[in-house]
Amino acid sequence: MVIISASGINKSFGIEKILEQVSFHINEGDRIGIIGDNGAGKSTLLSIIAGQLSPDAGGLFISSQVELGYLKQNDNFSSENTVYQEMLSIFSETIAMEKEMHRLSSLISHKSSERADIKELLLEYDALMEAFERKGGFSYQSEIRGILSSMAFPEEYFEKKISTLSGGERTRLALASLLLKKPGVLLLDEPTNHLDISAKEVFEDALLDFPGTVLIVSHDRYLLNKIPTRILEMTGEGIESYLGGYDYYIEKKQSISSGRSYLEELGKITAVDGNQANGSGASAQSSKEARIEARKKAKEEEAKKRRRQRELAEIEARITSLEEEIRRLEEEMCTEKVYSDHQLSASYSLKLEEAKVDLDAAYEQWAELHESFPK
Repeated sequence: MVIISASGINKSFGIEKILEQVSFHINEGDRIGIIGDNGAGKSTLLSIIAGQLSPDAGGLFISSQVELGYLKQNDNFSSENTVYQEMLSIFSETIAMEKEMHRLSSLISHKSSERADIKELLLEYDALMEAFERKGGFSYQSEIRGILSSMAFPEEYFEKKISTLSGGERTRLALASLLLKKPGVLLLDEPTNHLDISAKEVFEDALLDFPGTVLIVSHDRYLLNKIPTRILEMTGEGIESYLGGYDYYIEKKQSISSGRSYLEELGKITAVDGNQANGSGASAQSSKEARIEARKKAKEEEAKKRRRQRELAEIEARITSLEEEIRRLEEEMCTEKVYSDHQLSASYSLKLEEAKVDLDAAYEQWAELHESFPK
C-alpha cells in the first residue's frame, strides 16, 4: 500500500534551486536509502516529508493513517533533563491520567458514606482506567527501561543529564525516543554521524527490528547495505530508484553507464555512415524532420502528464475523503447510541467494511497511475 508519494516537487532557497521535479512513491514497509551529492537536497526532502518545510510546487501525499518520526542531525532535548526524565516526557498524557486516577481514588476513599457521589466517581474512575489501559499505562515505565537497555543505556545512565552526553549517545537517545512514540515511518537524517563502531551496531539492530517504514539519508555505505531494500538517488533531474542495497546500486549504475557509452559510440558510427551515404542535403532534411517529430512527441507527453496529474489529484482527494469517512465511522461505532443498537451497529459495520474496500481499491488505482508516469 502506498503511504507517501511526491509528484513534481520543486524547492528553492532564493535563486538556488534545491529540488526540481522530484517524484517518487513509498509503500508501507519499505526501507529506503536516499543518496546524492552534497547539496542535492536530501535533508531538504526529508524536512518536506516531515512537514517542516513546504514545497514551492508539486504535490505531496501522506496517508493520514501514518504517523511520522523524524530523527534530525540535531535533537531538541532539554539539556537540564536527565535521560529518564526526557523519556518520561513522551508519556506526559499517560502520566496525567495516572495522577487523575490517584486523585479520584483518594476522593472515593473519603466519600465512602456518600453513595450518590461515590457512584459518579466510580463511573468516572472506570472510564479513565479503560483509557489508561488502552494507552499502555501499566507498562510505559518498563517500555522506557527496555528501549533504553536495547539502545545501550544501562541504569546508571538514567539519572545523567542530557548536557553530559556525547554526540553519539544523544543520537542513540533520539532514536530511543522515536521508538517509544511508535511511529509508522522513521525519517533518519545522517543517523550514524557521531556513532562509534559498537554504537552503530546497536543502532542498526534497532532499525532491523523496527516493524515500520524507514527512510535514511546517509553516506554510510555499510548502513546503506544493511538496512535499505531500495535506493533513491537524487540527481539534478529528479530521483532514480534502484531495488536492493548500496552495492547493487553501484553495480547497476556501472552497467547502465557501460550500456550508454556503447549506444553513444554506436550512434556516432551510424551518423557518420548515414552522412556519407546520403550527402549533406539529405542529412539536413532528416535532422529537420527528426526535430519536428521530437517536438510533437514532447507535446504529446506533456499533455499525458497533465492529464495523469489531474487524475492523481482526484484519486488523492478520494483517498483523503475515504480515510476521513473510516475515522468518522469508527468513532461513531464507539458511542453508546450505536453499540447498544444491534441493527444500527451492524449497519455501521457494513458501511465501514465497504469504505475500507473502496480505500484499498483507491490506493491500487493511485499506485497504477503513479507507475504510468514517465520516468
